[in-house]
Formats: sequence, structure tokens, C-alpha cells
Amino acid sequence: AAGRQGWVCDSLANIPGKDGVVPLLDAIIKHIPSPESTCKPSESFGLAVNTIQTDYHLGRIVTGKVECGSIKVGDSIKVLSRDGQLSKP
Repeated sequence: AAGRQGWVCDSLANIPGKDGVVPLLDAIIKHIPSPESTCKPSESFGLAVNTIQTDYHLGRIVTGKVECGSIKVGDSIKVLSRDGQLSKP
């Protein structure tokens, strides 16, 4: 494989660069299982927060990964503080 050149092969008989990195991605899909979620979309919304920013016009901006459920524009949310208290942002 040559990452800088953008090719990988699974045997010496293959021509390097012919398929790009497709053989590598196919091997990853074949050998590594997909993650399993314990949550269902019907459950209440849960977000694992990665970053918190403050903007003078928008207020608090939170970025993260949705762990459970779903959310739409205009939905109300509650924030769980470090001490476990629930509050509206």
C-alpha cells in the first residue's frame, strides 16, 4: 500500500493504483463489525457533548454526537449540569 500515492492492493498480481484504496475499504468492511447502538430513535434525545462555545449573539453553542433519539428545529431541550440537576438552557 502507498497512502501518499493513494493506492492499495491485496496481492502482488494486482496492478497498483488500479482501484485506489477500494480494496482496503472493502477489507475493513469485511473484517470489522459495525457498531451496535443500544438506543432506539423513539427514545428521548441524548447528546454526548464534545465542545461548548459561547457566542455573544447566539449564546451557548454545543457540538457533539447524538447517542439516542432525534431532535428537530424548535424542540425544547434540558441540560444536565455536572451535579445532576436538570435545567433549561
